[in-house]
Amino acid sequence: MIVKSIRKNMTEISMEEASILVSYETPVAIIFHKTSVAWVTNEKFSKTTSRHINEWLSQNNFIDYSYVDQEKLESAIKI
Repeated sequence: MIVKSIRKNMTEISMEEASILVSYETPVAIIFHKTSVAWVTNEKFSKTTSRHINEWLSQNNFIDYSYVDQEKLESAIKI
């Protein structure tokens, strides 16, 4: 596992199966490496968190992604 601080309150956790975006202390997006599928939380957080998500997806060249419940996103992280 690699933990990388991208900027203040924006962290990426990379593992073999997936990369997870954490904004402040909350996981808000995940990219599954094997399938190249991205999930983004459908829960509304701050404007800053929305900016973190958009920036991260753009940096990873993801234009197409699915919105999922926060609970589903967090369940996927517990793989």
